[in-house]
Amino acid sequence: MKKRIIQGVFVAVAALVVTMLGYFIIQKKDASRLSLVAIPSASPQELPINATPEPTEQPMEAFVIPQATLTVLKGSVTITRGAKTMIVKDDAPSGTHLEEADDLLTNENSVAEIAYTSDSMIRMAPNTHLVFHLSSDDSEKEGFIEHLLGTISVHFIKLLGVQEEFRVETPTAVAVVRGTKFIVQVLKDKQTKLSVIDHAIDVYRKDERTRRMSIETQQTVKEKQRAIIDGKKQITLGDDKPDDIEKRWMTFNEDADVLRAQQVFAQTTLRSLAEKYVRDVASRSASVKPAVSLKIAESMPGDGYSKTLVKTEYGDFPLSCIGANKHGIRVVTDAANENDCKNDCAVMPLESYAQRNGAFAAINGMYFCPSDYSWCGDKKNSFDTLLFHSRAKRYINSDNNVYSTLPFFVFDGGGTPKFVGKTQEWGRDTGIQAGIAGNPMLVKDGRNVVEEYSIDAKQRSGKGPKGAIAQKGEMMYLCIVSNATVPESAQVFSKLGADNAMNIDGGGSAALWYNGVYKIGPGRQLPNAVLFVRR
Repeated sequence: MKKRIIQGVFVAVAALVVTMLGYFIIQKKDASRLSLVAIPSASPQELPINATPEPTEQPMEAFVIPQATLTVLKGSVTITRGAKTMIVKDDAPSGTHLEEADDLLTNENSVAEIAYTSDSMIRMAPNTHLVFHLSSDDSEKEGFIEHLLGTISVHFIKLLGVQEEFRVETPTAVAVVRGTKFIVQVLKDKQTKLSVIDHAIDVYRKDERTRRMSIETQQTVKEKQRAIIDGKKQITLGDDKPDDIEKRWMTFNEDADVLRAQQVFAQTTLRSLAEKYVRDVASRSASVKPAVSLKIAESMPGDGYSKTLVKTEYGDFPLSCIGANKHGIRVVTDAANENDCKNDCAVMPLESYAQRNGAFAAINGMYFCPSDYSWCGDKKNSFDTLLFHSRAKRYINSDNNVYSTLPFFVFDGGGTPKFVGKTQEWGRDTGIQAGIAGNPMLVKDGRNVVEEYSIDAKQRSGKGPKGAIAQKGEMMYLCIVSNATVPESAQVFSKLGADNAMNIDGGGSAALWYNGVYKIGPGRQLPNAVLFVRR
């Protein structure tokens, strides 16, 4: 009997424990679910004290892909949805719901907002083009935009369990966002600029072949930093230094965010703010003097400095050249170091090279490893190609260029220019006036000789200023082709009938100096330069 009583008590206690445990599990499960579902709005009087509101019947999956709504604050936005195109204007009574893969384009005086979840916002500046994705079969891209051109401001609030991250994809980069505020610019040459306002973002360069993010290139861009991605092998980081137009866009977004945070705004107030921004930018643009129409060039220019426009089958390219008859000049190749240098090499402004040699014309020299490139940490401002130091009458980097296949320009002791196909074919004659390697040869004996498979991706597709040493008959030239790739630069000199032309450095190092004035640049300080000195 006593044994039966003990067994009964044990069973009763066990049942009570199981019941209470089940109750707490259910409560915890319900509480977890409540954090992800919509709660009907109700005043305190409508709900009993301490009552737990019932969750709606809306399935949780509906919250994984948030809704997005477009509101046009100024002007209009063109939306392309499949085969259908529609224009949404700023007089629309309410926001327009976006669908998967909607293609959006603002016009030149338009500002628009995309509300994404309750607190996250994307603002589009004038002349901006993007494709908005609410979801994707690729789980890695759940919630992302393709930013193709123009400027946007991204203000993303991380919603745990609803949207872990958001991605902005440009032609050259992928930015992974987890609660931050930043500005993205995509320029016409597909260069991407990201300026971080709050917190930080992870940026990856896009793989040129697969167009997916290259994991090994990941960089974290911190608050008040800028990243520039233009198809190079690395991402360039630096302090953010916005220009006037960028500052106006930042100010507009800051003011709009303040209005939203204070919850005192009306749509009309934001539209007034957008109208003022567009008016200010238009006023700023109007105050800039219009570009002078360039003369169309049909052949290589004459003596002195000229800037012309060259029309080719690849496009139209501004060409800045300094021309001089070979009989009236000496050509000088100068370097800041008189001997081989592997790291922390001396550099100077192009103007300093000109002044110390008594030159009237100068251009940047061959490619080098700038100190502001992160991967140049152990070889700052060094170059490894062959160069004849005219002042020291000595070759630099001779030993490591015995078998070099890069082209080599020579101005010999008698004043005859020679464009040698390969450095290894050139001896070490110290009686020459000047000598410098290039890469690649653009034109040889009147023929375009650039073979795209033999140059790197940056030279093939990277647009920007491209330096060159060229010759036509008895005329010598120091030239820079603007906004061109290397094959496009070759096309320019071929179109103008140059006998020979060799590519040298360009980009951020591009500089052209004539009679005491920079015509292009000054760009970076340089480890070497090419100069014309009058006889």
